[in-house]
Parts: sequence; structure tokens; C-alpha cells
Amino acid sequence: MCYSEAFGAELPSINVFYNEIKEVISSLECVFWINGVALPIILCAGFGMNIGCLIMIRFKGLKAQGESSTHRLLQGLVVCDLLIMVLSVYSDVEPAIRARVSLDKIRDTILGDCEAVINLRATIESYKDNNGRAFEIGAN
Repeated sequence: MCYSEAFGAELPSINVFYNEIKEVISSLECVFWINGVALPIILCAGFGMNIGCLIMIRFKGLKAQGESSTHRLLQGLVVCDLLIMVLSVYSDVEPAIRARVSLDKIRDTILGDCEAVINLRATIESYKDNNGRAFEIGAN
């Protein structure tokens, strides 16, 4: 079934597809950059703040000659927060980096194919004669 029969429109040119594919891939790269670069920076800052809080809570509890239940609760909350952050690195950052590698492979394949088709079309256009017909193979 033809594209025009199925969708009621003409098939867009390869240049339109090429530009749309590049736009989608650049949008995905932005998302992967946020997950693969910005999120780890935020997580490192969070790790630093949590470890700093844990040290401050620990020293304050030692100065008070024994730990109160409040200090134990705060220590437990900070340790749980650190564990949650470690799990978020595993669940968010690692898949984003893996997906980024897959996107690079897809981008190279799809964009390479589109560029090959565009180059082939330009080559065919350069072989056309003045009447707009391509030279026939084996013609004199």
C-alpha cells in the first residue's frame, strides 16, 4: 500500500526525514546529557552534604556524652538518604549512559543511511540530461 493511500498525503522527501531525525536525536541527547552529567553532579553534592551532616550529628552526639534518640534518628535518616542516593545512581544514571551508547550507534546508522540516500539522489540528478531523464544504461 502506498504512503499516500494510507495517510492521504505524499511521502515527505528524504531531506525532511533527515532533518526530523536529527532534531529528535539532538533532543534525546539533551535528555541523556541531563541524566548522565547533571544528575551525577547533583548526586555528588547530595552525598557531600549528607556525609557532612552525618559527621556533624556524630560529633554533636559525642560532645553530649551519649547519644540521644534524636541523634540516632537523624543518623538513621541520613544513612537511609545515602542508600537511596546510591540506588538512584544505579537506577537513573547507569541506564542513561547505556542508552546514550545505544543512541550513538542508532544515530550513526540512521544518519549515515540518510546521507547515503541524499548523496545518491544528488549523483542521479547530476547524470540527468537536459530533458530531465537519467541516461539509460547501455545507451549510445
